[in-house]
Amino acid sequence: MLPFLILDFFQIVAFAAVLLRFRQRTPVDSYLTLIMLGGALAMLSKIVLFLRAPNPDFVLTISSTLSFCAMSHLFIYEVITEKPVKKWLFGLFISPFVLSVFLFIIALIHINNPVEIAWWRLFGKDIRLSSLIVHLFLDLFIIVKYHSSAHKWVKNINGGIIIYFVIHKMLLIGIMTLPPHLVPIENMTVYIGLLSMPALLAITVYYKVLLNSYRKSKELEKTIANFVQNTEAKSTNKKYVKSNPNDTRYKVLADKMQTYLTHDKPYLDMDFSAANLADTFEITQHDLSLILNHHLNCSFYEYINTFRIQYYIENIYRVKNGELTILTLAYEAGFSAKSTFNKYFKQVTGFSPTVYLDHAHASDASVSL
Repeated sequence: MLPFLILDFFQIVAFAAVLLRFRQRTPVDSYLTLIMLGGALAMLSKIVLFLRAPNPDFVLTISSTLSFCAMSHLFIYEVITEKPVKKWLFGLFISPFVLSVFLFIIALIHINNPVEIAWWRLFGKDIRLSSLIVHLFLDLFIIVKYHSSAHKWVKNINGGIIIYFVIHKMLLIGIMTLPPHLVPIENMTVYIGLLSMPALLAITVYYKVLLNSYRKSKELEKTIANFVQNTEAKSTNKKYVKSNPNDTRYKVLADKMQTYLTHDKPYLDMDFSAANLADTFEITQHDLSLILNHHLNCSFYEYINTFRIQYYIENIYRVKNGELTILTLAYEAGFSAKSTFNKYFKQVTGFSPTVYLDHAHASDASVSL
């Protein structure tokens, strides 16, 4: 058992190191960090108990389940509601985990006195399952209550993590309520429970690091392809032999694009591309480039990111009211990186986001673009 515990502990540390070194973190990722910290402390407490007691009862150790339940729910709450968690609410949700830390210390002190720790053993058996059930109910309540905004988060990276968190809680409840006669191997439930945290962190690293990096590389490929396409279009007039830039249909299409982007807001999707816009109006990307270059005097990303900046400015009152952070609203507007947002914001407004916020007023938070 000891080698298994040590391996589990170093798995958690390794996944935590990968995620913490990843630079593209968002404000809600602090809850993921706390889940990792709780998992590491819980695994360390199990190793200590194993070394101190001949027949360790892992119910007496720090509970990673309590940390996961609380922090995953607060993660789900902030992502879906787009509102920061109040400090008192955070304290309320984290208190069972903090209590488990103190009770572990007490149990460790009285490890040779079964009477002193019997009450905690009884308490520890029920609190994990109860916490899972309560937080699962709260998760589902938030998801159902804000189902109308599901399209904003269900397809992005945080949405994938939310779905996995809910499934993970269901699986843990199933494991904890499994009848003893259905367990084929002694201590199988314990082993599965110990593997729960590494599995949870592995999925988190997949979404936050691997999948996010893949999306960034695809965005870079699109940017390069767009640059090459614009360069080729400007370097030769042969492409325009069959297409007259002054054709009135291009002006009509430019107006329709403006209306479409203003009302439908497809640019809120981080993955929205020139190909998507061309497909919407059933034109070639060559025709789209012609419209952008000759009628709108900009590249695709300049055009789209201008709308994103406009969306940000129209919703800046939510930052001033404390509902969202600058970066959270930028991600909501469709930006996938902080550097890109800062670049285009200053290009459009002439100010950095922070300076603009200092001078903005909720009553007239818009600019003429």
